[in-house]
Amino acid sequence: MLPDPEVAYQILFDRVHQQAFFDKLAAYNLVPEDVQEARGYLEIAGQLRAAHEQALVKQAAELGYWPVQPIDWATKQAAAKLAQDPAIYNAVLSLKALEAASVQASLANG
Repeated sequence: MLPDPEVAYQILFDRVHQQAFFDKLAAYNLVPEDVQEARGYLEIAGQLRAAHEQALVKQAAELGYWPVQPIDWATKQAAAKLAQDPAIYNAVLSLKALEAASVQASLANG
């Protein structure tokens, strides 16, 4: 059985984000005061990553290369390792199921 989405988020927060992302932020004295602020930091990080990837694709196109999404092998390797933890794997499935339900509801409402 998959965990509740809030529990799933907490599992990912504790086991992944806390240990990697937030430890790196703490090295720069950026420590979120609450879950809301932590989610804000994660959203900003996602936006920065997307902007960086778009810039890479644009640069490749300007140089005459076929614009493809860059593959971040280190991230893929880390994700594969984390997916071996059943709690993390189920937490991701739970949040993806919530996301799919949200998209389905949006499509149904037109």
